[in-house]
Amino acid sequence: YTVYPGAVSKGGDDVTTDPWMVDYGKLTPLLVKAVQDQQATIEAQQKRIAELETRVAEVEDLKAQNAAFEIRFAKLEAALQQNQQTATENRKTDKK
Repeated sequence: YTVYPGAVSKGGDDVTTDPWMVDYGKLTPLLVKAVQDQQATIEAQQKRIAELETRVAEVEDLKAQNAAFEIRFAKLEAALQQNQQTATENRKTDKK
């Protein structure tokens, strides 16, 4: 009764002969509005989830690219170190 008194008809003292009654037709607009609000929330959340899924996919792609770059970088470091060792050995050989 306190939430939406327009839909409730007060009964008498004896609930068996004069019970309180609810006019559910008067509640329909409130229920429809609540469902509409809920649907708007669901749609906004679905949109946000789709955006986040896209971002997660992008992050996963960047992680894969980063892993590939780390491998290339390690190979370049190894090649550079090998070149430095070869250059050092060549200088030692040239001095003899």
